[in-house]
Amino acid sequence: MFTFSLKKSFLKRAVCMGLAVCLLAVFLTGCNNGTIDDDVNKPGTLPVILVGKWANYDEYIIKTEIIEGKEEHTIGYLMNDDEWPFEYKGTIRFVSNYNSSSGIIIIEYTNNLFSDPNKPFTGIYYRDLTSTTVKLANAINLNDNYSSADTATLEEAIKKFTLGRMGNYIDWSVVTPYNKVP
Repeated sequence: MFTFSLKKSFLKRAVCMGLAVCLLAVFLTGCNNGTIDDDVNKPGTLPVILVGKWANYDEYIIKTEIIEGKEEHTIGYLMNDDEWPFEYKGTIRFVSNYNSSSGIIIIEYTNNLFSDPNKPFTGIYYRDLTSTTVKLANAINLNDNYSSADTATLEEAIKKFTLGRMGNYIDWSVVTPYNKVP
């Protein structure tokens, strides 16, 4: 009789443990843990406070213009360096907001003397956005001698310049904030 009750007790525990493991497995596989796919850009909108002039040792100018009868956002960049002046302009074709203060702006060059005409798209990451300061950085290939990271198509740029791949193109430790110019 003692062995029968011991077997019955063991069987009850084993069934309960098995049921608990099954419920835990269902719970863990069915839950959304709140993570986002860092390698997928979701369409967003250009934050209104980014429109304007941002200055540091160089400057970005982000404007809203009417181009061919359509409202477009444009961006211009000017490096104020006597030894190596650099300038480009482009139309913003895609924005993905990673959170309320960071994201990627993908542009199509409309004027850039230094880019490959077969690769007219590039990314500009922004981070730590407030109403008065922001960190802005052009995407470059950090692992390939700081070469151009430009792409041939918008679709390539959207897939390439993601939050998860940001470290391939930006070293935030060397980026200083830009101040908004009134």
